Amino acid sequence: MTTKKPFFFAFSVISFTLKHFPIIPCIFQKKNISLHKKRRIIKTRRLSMDLFDSKRQERLEAARKASVASKEAARKFLIEAGILLPNGEVAPHLR
Repeated sequence: MTTKKPFFFAFSVISFTLKHFPIIPCIFQKKNISLHKKRRIIKTRRLSMDLFDSKRQERLEAARKASVASKEAARKFLIEAGILLPNGEVAPHLR
């Protein structure tokens, strides 16, 4: 009985990868690697950091607005429930 060589195993893994995953994005390396059956094409792609930063700023602003709205809604609820006074102090009957 013969055993399979490690090279054969590595070759089968590579061929499986090439067959089932034709495009593998490498975000951290800022490259887009296209894999084909017999060749590999590497295209260097520049990422627009300005676009990334603007989207990040939009997400941070949306999170900040949601946080402020949540705090205001909680404060309004506590005032309506009689737990807080309109000036923000705790109601006298709860002291």
